[in-house]
Formats: sequence, structure tokens, C-alpha cells
Amino acid sequence: MLNMKKAPTAFVCVDDSRALGICQTLDELGLTVGVDVSVSGYGNTDAGRQKNLTTVTYDRKGIGELAVEYLQGHLSGREGELLTVKTSLLPRVTTGRLIL
Repeated sequence: MLNMKKAPTAFVCVDDSRALGICQTLDELGLTVGVDVSVSGYGNTDAGRQKNLTTVTYDRKGIGELAVEYLQGHLSGREGELLTVKTSLLPRVTTGRLIL
């Protein structure tokens, strides 16, 4: 992807583990994470915190409880529905300046 004519300037990963893998690859290619390319993950894991990874955090226990509650409802015949959960962006050194 980095060899594309318009190479990406950021990677938003599905979880911190994949984001950390991207960071390692970018380092190996001689790119500076957070300057040349921004990287963010999802989950706020211990490994992500140790590497100062930008991430999105959420209530893991709360999501698990919701999943069980809605699975029980589904098994009882209740229709599914879209749920939203509170998340927070935790900007750290792996992303450049945020322009909102």
C-alpha cells in the first residue's frame, strides 16, 4: 500500500494488536510512526499503552454484559437491534496532529 501513487497517510486498525504490527512494519521500512504515517488501534490494551499507541477505548465488561443480555433475548425470540456504546479516542504519539 505504501508504494501506491497516493500512499495512505494513516492506518485505522480494528484492534491494537494489528495497529502495533503496522507500527513495527513502518519502523522496519524506516518510516516514523506519528510523523510520516499515523496509526491508531482499538481496545486500549496493555501492549498498546506500553507503546503509546493512539487508540479507541470502550467498556469491555459492559459490552460483554450487553452481548449476553441480547443473546438471551434472541434465544427468547426477541428481534435484534443496533446498539451503540460509548467510546473515547485516546490520542498518543502514533498519530500526527489531529485536525477536527
